[in-house]
Amino acid sequence: MSQATSAFTIIKTFVASEAISAGHFVEMDGVNSVCQSDTDHVFVGVYIGTQACATGDHIEVALLGPCKVWCDATAAITREAVITADSNGHGIVTTTDKDKAAGFALEALASGAGYVEVLLVPHYTAA
Repeated sequence: MSQATSAFTIIKTFVASEAISAGHFVEMDGVNSVCQSDTDHVFVGVYIGTQACATGDHIEVALLGPCKVWCDATAAITREAVITADSNGHGIVTTTDKDKAAGFALEALASGAGYVEVLLVPHYTAA
């Protein structure tokens, strides 16, 4: 699998072990494969394709840096809010101490669902 850097984002190619929606968090599912995150706070990166992928597709996953994440603003997402993954692979705000966070929102989403630019910062723990 390849690795690349694009506009300050570190990207790695993985094989999709299932269909994955664009902008969703993914988790490891084998040696070089990923699946859509289905457990809160479990992720390796974000699938940065422009449309859903199919099982067996080679997909680009953002590991570090800015990228668009599909988020649910069940609580309003403000700029600089701490973002983590939910059990649907969506980005959500976390304010829980010691949660595994994915990064920080670079823009706001007041309500509903939509893409939010997030600065991915691996291994960050919410304070």
